[in-house]
Amino acid sequence: MSAPAPKLNHGFTYASLFKLDSLRRLDELFLARLHTHDAKLHEQLLSYRRGDHGLTALQVSELLLGCAPVLEDIVAEVFGIQDALRLSREATVAHNPVFTFKKQFVQRRARRRLLKNEEFENFTELDRWLARELREAGLDMLDRELAVA
Repeated sequence: MSAPAPKLNHGFTYASLFKLDSLRRLDELFLARLHTHDAKLHEQLLSYRRGDHGLTALQVSELLLGCAPVLEDIVAEVFGIQDALRLSREATVAHNPVFTFKKQFVQRRARRRLLKNEEFENFTELDRWLARELREAGLDMLDRELAVA
C-alpha cells in the first residue's frame, strides 16, 4: 500500500496536476481570478485563445505579462508558497531605484557622451571617487549598485 499523494491547496494533489481535468479546473480557477482582477484583460485573453484577436507580437507579450501576476498568485496558492512569493516580490521591488537610475542615467547621459565621442575618465579614478562619495554620504552599503542609484 503506497502513501497517499501530498495534498496541495484548492483540492489539488501533485498527481492530479498530471490529469487533464485537474488542469482544466486550475485554468478555470485562473480565469475566474483574472476576471475578478481585470475583466478587460480576461476578455482579451479569451479572445486570444479563440484566435480572433488580431494582436501584434508586442500586444501578445503585453497581454501575457498582464496575466502573469494573477497566474503567479494562483500557482503560489496551490503550492502554498505565498510567503516565498511575497519575499521574492519585495526583493525585486527593492531594486527599482537601480532600474530607474540605469534608465535615466545610462540610457540618456552616457549615450549622449558616446554619440559625441567624448573622452571618458579613467575607470580606476572614477571608482575611487565614487567610493569616497558614497562613504561621505553614508551610503557605502553592501549593495553598491543600489547605493549609487
